[in-house]
Amino acid sequence: MTWHGKLGFQSEPTTPIVITLPDLQYGPTFDTNGFSRIEDPQGTMGIQHYERGLMWAETYLSGHMQPQFQPRSSYRHLQWVLGHIDTL
Repeated sequence: MTWHGKLGFQSEPTTPIVITLPDLQYGPTFDTNGFSRIEDPQGTMGIQHYERGLMWAETYLSGHMQPQFQPRSSYRHLQWVLGHIDTL
């Protein structure tokens, strides 16, 4: 792809997407059943790259149904699109 007069990325995407948001859907279920220690930050869930006004993001363990299979990562993408955060 060519944009802003150059072809492709000038450097390889390597910046990790680290998700530290708590699991709001299953957290109370874990607590109720005595598994409160299971819930940890999700960790590294992909790679991001921002260059010449284009954001590229790869999310691990997900396909076209990302909001269903990786909701915390999808929420992070939405936060970026809305301008609430500077990087994924």
